[in-house]
Amino acid sequence: MTTTSSLKARLNEGVLLAPGVYDALSALIAAQTGFEALYLSGASIAYTRLGRSDIGLTTYPEVEDTIARIAERVSVPVIVDADTGFGNALNVKRTVRGFERAGAAMIQLEDQTFPKRCGHLDGKGVIPAHEMAGKIRAAVDAGVTAYSVEGLAAERLAPILEVALARFAHEEKLRARLAKAESELADRKLIDRAKRLLMDRRRISEQEAYAILRKRAMDQGEKLVEVARQLVSIAELLG
Repeated sequence: MTTTSSLKARLNEGVLLAPGVYDALSALIAAQTGFEALYLSGASIAYTRLGRSDIGLTTYPEVEDTIARIAERVSVPVIVDADTGFGNALNVKRTVRGFERAGAAMIQLEDQTFPKRCGHLDGKGVIPAHEMAGKIRAAVDAGVTAYSVEGLAAERLAPILEVALARFAHEEKLRARLAKAESELADRKLIDRAKRLLMDRRRISEQEAYAILRKRAMDQGEKLVEVARQLVSIAELLG
């Protein structure tokens, strides 16, 4: 039985405690202590190999090398933090194949934007759902013995990806509606500013100022907001 299949079987039994390791020695100590699986995080490699925070500086070769050194010394399954796959879907394929050859039994993929940051840090962003769905597809296609990705059985991924893509489509509609609302709000603010300029300079009411703007828009064959923008721009130039 491979470490991947043994890990899958063990996970089906219930909760599994996997201590974090960062090199062959820490992995050996954890294995000899009796742990059934180990966890190698990108942050631990950044700390111990680079002396840096986990802010996206750890590279694919450094993680692959660490996996290989750990797998050479222990026989228990190693779960590996693959960060974002170190690039797009094509990079994810290379990452999965390389990590599996090196000895990883399972990986986790993050949906962060580049450069990724440790989950404990502020300033993180996520990629669109359809892009992450593509990465998961690539990971499943690439795995020689890919029983799971992020702990999910490969045969269960299709419906999950469909839901993710449907959610992305819904989110895109919401983004479009939000962008439209923000644009309309900005236009209203610009028109209000133009009205205030006319009211202050001509000592007229808001209704009269609005009527002037509308007439100019009709005379010039332009949208009301464009006339307002011209008026505001001229006022700014004149100080």
